[in-house]
Amino acid sequence: MLKTILQHIIPYSIRKRRFYINKLHGRENEEKNRRLVEEISRRNEVKVLFIASTLPMWRYQGVVDLMRQDPRFKVSIIIAPFSRYKLDEAERFVSELKSFFKSMGMGNIPSAIDSEMNIGEWLDTLNPDLIFYCQQYNNIYNNQLDYEHNIHRLLGHIPYGLITINAPFVYNTDFHNLAWRIYQASSLHLQTSKKVMGNDAINIRVVGEPNADRYLNKHLCRVWRDINDGSVRKRIIWAPHFSIPESGLLHRASFLWLFDGMVSLAKKYEDSVQFAFKPHPHLYNVLCERDDWGRERADKYYALWCDMANTQLEQGGFTELFMQSDGMIHDCGSFTGEYMFTQKPVIFATRDWNGVRKMADEFGRKCLDLHYVANQLSDIEDFIQNIVLRGKDSKMDERREFFNRYLLPPGGRSVAENVYNDIVQSLRLH
Repeated sequence: MLKTILQHIIPYSIRKRRFYINKLHGRENEEKNRRLVEEISRRNEVKVLFIASTLPMWRYQGVVDLMRQDPRFKVSIIIAPFSRYKLDEAERFVSELKSFFKSMGMGNIPSAIDSEMNIGEWLDTLNPDLIFYCQQYNNIYNNQLDYEHNIHRLLGHIPYGLITINAPFVYNTDFHNLAWRIYQASSLHLQTSKKVMGNDAINIRVVGEPNADRYLNKHLCRVWRDINDGSVRKRIIWAPHFSIPESGLLHRASFLWLFDGMVSLAKKYEDSVQFAFKPHPHLYNVLCERDDWGRERADKYYALWCDMANTQLEQGGFTELFMQSDGMIHDCGSFTGEYMFTQKPVIFATRDWNGVRKMADEFGRKCLDLHYVANQLSDIEDFIQNIVLRGKDSKMDERREFFNRYLLPPGGRSVAENVYNDIVQSLRLH
């Protein structure tokens, strides 16, 4: 009771600062980081470790490429699936990443689930100065790679998705406050960070969204399948989130009221629209665990999107898919911002629009305002008919303005260059 009263009396700006200084030992952490930077600046080589967990979350390739060309850096990568994954999932993610790194000419990258791997010994031998994480949560690996075991090193992070919500787990975890560097996508993200972070965002740098380098690349691989029947079709993505109504946490949960209707729309517009079903990676597991679905039903549903004449199932990356599309239907947080890079029309499916906007940060609210909104299937059909097929897109100019103001990387450089330059300058490697 007293704690609740004090929370109303004492401003959040004071409470967050006290927590950072007293509970997280923030001042001591800042001094530790300064000491490490001083030590590193006197060396000829900086050992940097990047942890990769899934291919869609891998945001560091451009930075890795630049560091590998610079003799001042010794770069290492390890593939470490999250501990919550089942073995078959973990093996699939490891296989995808190993194939990707080989395609980039980087050889066989080790993984935490390799039979001969002893993570503790491997990490002790490597002894990196700086570790970059793809997620900011506690105990995500349940081994020596977790940041809690590496707080004596410099820690870095680029968010694994474009942040659009204002919640402690995306802006103000212990990791956010203790890390040496966190690279954010826009000035709006920095603005929110300063308001909510206990350390007043002293470790935040604005570099742009890493995927911007790929969105701005005009030479993209073709990912939409060819349908050689003479019809010209618009391409629309349906990307449902994994959340379900009972959770009430993320205010999305459109899949359970759309899954039948979207199949019907795909069949109805067979001659004029090509659909890509791009579910959140976790949706399949959620459906398998539900009593009213289960693995067999989930498998059949996913297979249906592979088999219909004008549809395809997409479970990997999404940059090329987005850029080669004509519109999207979704209820995902990061896609709210990511799809803005395409400047194409997009509709958000939810029956709790006020809840969605309430959870959004300043960046997210601006993105949401550039969306059309659906709370029933007829809204989505109207989006298909009038906005995508007939081009009656009233928000087009606003999206272009937003793109130019907030999504182009600062400084006229690539995001990878911005990150690389900040590391070089901050470690005083000149």
